[in-house]
Amino acid sequence: MVLVIRLPTGMEGTRVAIYYDRGALPSSATALFNMYSWMNAETNYINSTDIQQGVLDGYDLVVFPGGSSYDYSGSLGSSGRNAICDFVANGGSYFRICGGSVFGTNLYLRLFNGYTSGAANGTVHVMGRRKNLGSRSDTNR
Repeated sequence: MVLVIRLPTGMEGTRVAIYYDRGALPSSATALFNMYSWMNAETNYINSTDIQQGVLDGYDLVVFPGGSSYDYSGSLGSSGRNAICDFVANGGSYFRICGGSVFGTNLYLRLFNGYTSGAANGTVHVMGRRKNLGSRSDTNR
């Protein structure tokens, strides 16, 4: 008989939404899904339509994997981008990797006053300070 004990990792009860739609690298989305599941978070894939229809209200954390920030923006449209900004302004968390980091900068979501530099040797550097989000009702995203 083998007894397997899974120790808590601190993410029990945390609801995590992994963006998996146009622009997301499948390997990055899968790796993030597996990581959060391993950490005992309640983990689900979501897409642009889900975000546009308000699904983020049921989550604590939205995750944007590596991929194309340009495609993220186009797929989500202004209503999806605004939904993400409202989610963060209302206390939700935004975790990002690579293209998801670029998506959070002044180029797209403007979640903080940052910009990108690179890509040199496959690395994108995101720099800047987090800004006060205030009201996120404008549609110029």
